[in-house]
Amino acid sequence: MAKKVSKGFTLIELLVVISIIALLMAILMPALSKVREQAKSVVCQSRMRQYGLALHAYSTSNSDIIPYFATYCPTTDKPPSGVANVYWYEALAPYISINEDSSKGSKHESEAFTTELRTCPASTRQSPIRIGVNFCWDGKTSPFYYGHYYGKEYPHFKMSKVKNTASAMAYMDCGGLLGPDAISHWVYNPRDPGMGFVDDYDRNGVKDSIISYGGAPRPFNYGNPKAHYGGCNVTLLDGHVERVQYEDLWEDQERLGRAYVPKHPFWKLD
Repeated sequence: MAKKVSKGFTLIELLVVISIIALLMAILMPALSKVREQAKSVVCQSRMRQYGLALHAYSTSNSDIIPYFATYCPTTDKPPSGVANVYWYEALAPYISINEDSSKGSKHESEAFTTELRTCPASTRQSPIRIGVNFCWDGKTSPFYYGHYYGKEYPHFKMSKVKNTASAMAYMDCGGLLGPDAISHWVYNPRDPGMGFVDDYDRNGVKDSIISYGGAPRPFNYGNPKAHYGGCNVTLLDGHVERVQYEDLWEDQERLGRAYVPKHPFWKLD
């Protein structure tokens, strides 16, 4: 009895199978990439929510106030001997079970500053993205600012001053655009006088950044409004977290003097 010879793939059949697999990969890869980015955004939101809860816990324990960005501005008002210059992330550290003290002698090397909890999962070594605060110089256009600045003392900001805490921004994705050595724990509020948009960092025809000064760029005022597939995460003063599109948060603007400022309510303390 003659043996039955099994027939393998012909070259054409093999090429067809490979083409189909390549086509499926081309179709699925963008979708898988988007799913990965969405997962990173969800983890980032979870971390931001913890800082939102920590902010409320701090405020509840401290008569409605929120911490300063830093008690003293290190370049203008050095603290008295024996007095610590406490930054916002150190003030909140006990409420998220993080060591607030630095063993390396630098505030920006402390566990409270470098903790993974404050790092966005979309971050890379060369482009670190971290949770940063909505910061201004004058204490009027955002909740975080210095307690002592150029010899002037500012009172603590009180949570109850804001009528609609659900639309006033406390944190957002920051940094990631200036390289690995950039300090990324704030975004300048563009509604603060002097911090409005006068530069077009991404060259798309829309002003989006504070002017460069001291020879250093200030892309997106140190924020990263495109951290998550065309948008970023923000924590509002009531503690909840939202993802907001770059165009909505950054590009819908109005003229204020020589600068442009965004209209989005997240920037305002109404």
